[in-house]
Amino acid sequence: MSTEWQVALAALIFAAGCVLIVRWMSRRLADPAPAEDDHLLPLLRSVIEHRATGADPENELLSRVLEKHRDDEPVVLLDILTAPDTAWEDRSLLELIAAGDAERVQRYLAQQERDGFP
Repeated sequence: MSTEWQVALAALIFAAGCVLIVRWMSRRLADPAPAEDDHLLPLLRSVIEHRATGADPENELLSRVLEKHRDDEPVVLLDILTAPDTAWEDRSLLELIAAGDAERVQRYLAQQERDGFP
């Protein structure tokens, strides 16, 4: 693995950790009940693995989203995957993928084909 890839991978892991920690902390402030975010961690690992090795993750929806964003910077990809969207009831694209919501993910991918504009 080249030094550039190692730096990019380290930046992605650091950014992923920061995003998860900030989101966890903000949820804890809003609602002290235990969070159920553990199901997203395997998907984030798949994202990191895909970006580091080019290997396809097992999740087909995730694989299609990663292919669509293959040229994006790791931090941009992380934001795309983890940012909540009001159109999805404040869920993130990663949460839609984890829930197997193929219809909404397909709609997202179709919008990306048209550069996101209807």
